[in-house]
Amino acid sequence: MLSFSRGLENGSTLRVRFTDREDGDVNSQVAFSNEREHWAVTQQVHGASVATVSSDGHRDLAKADALFTEAPSVICVIKTADCVPITMYAGSCFVAVHAGWKGIASGVIGAAANMFRGKKCNPRAIIGPHIQVGEYEFGHSDLKRLGEQFGMHLIGATVAGFPALDLSSWVFSELEKAGVQVDYAVNRCTSADERYFSYRKNSDVGRMAMLTEIEPRP
Repeated sequence: MLSFSRGLENGSTLRVRFTDREDGDVNSQVAFSNEREHWAVTQQVHGASVATVSSDGHRDLAKADALFTEAPSVICVIKTADCVPITMYAGSCFVAVHAGWKGIASGVIGAAANMFRGKKCNPRAIIGPHIQVGEYEFGHSDLKRLGEQFGMHLIGATVAGFPALDLSSWVFSELEKAGVQVDYAVNRCTSADERYFSYRKNSDVGRMAMLTEIEPRP
């Protein structure tokens, strides 16, 4: 597991964790059983909706691909197995984002960044492990359409030379458009690295998680 901590403006601490195979399949009720009562989980549908999470873990949307909260001690959970997990944070709040290619195309990154508007703070982003361009072969017609719509920079090639989608480049460009500065990006490929579940490579049904929470001031 990778873990990151950042100080927030109100003196509390942002904690972001990225699990791997050794931590277990987060779809299993056995994994993280000691803290699951504090989890806020929504049904991810590869869209652009952002759910707001209250202090008791209640979500105002049952289906969403991003979770926003200012509440301490609630753990917002994003499940992945190749898609890009992103935590945007600023001030005393954060948004946890599930960014697959359909969600990015739908505008989930911009929608998440909009949650910081009016808060007079500049959001930053921590990006977790996800499938890299060298492993992400993609259909030529869909790739061409996405490139024409969002920029040719997202078109790349696999290690074998086949057309591929560059999720990393796309995420970075969408964050830049939204005015979000990248704090840190984990340089690990979920398809090439055996430490991770990969739906694309192995049709894994297991899932990793990004676990993001605000730890209150002592």
